[in-house]
Amino acid sequence: MDTFIPGKNLRNPEKLALKQANNAYADCIAKNFLGEWLKGANLSINEVCQEEYTKMQELDGENYPPLPFKLDTQ
Repeated sequence: MDTFIPGKNLRNPEKLALKQANNAYADCIAKNFLGEWLKGANLSINEVCQEEYTKMQELDGENYPPLPFKLDTQ
């Protein structure tokens, strides 16, 4: 009996855009935030990389449905 079930193709333009936005956010943190923060600057990631974060969150919301439960973040 063949039990192999082909998976869903997860490579699509929408997920590629999300991956690129994620990479842009990570690059922004590495290039624009970390150096200044490690030098002692009083700033937050949101001050420096808000545009990249917003774009990433928008694309994430388009690609994945919201979780059916609340995450415990404490």
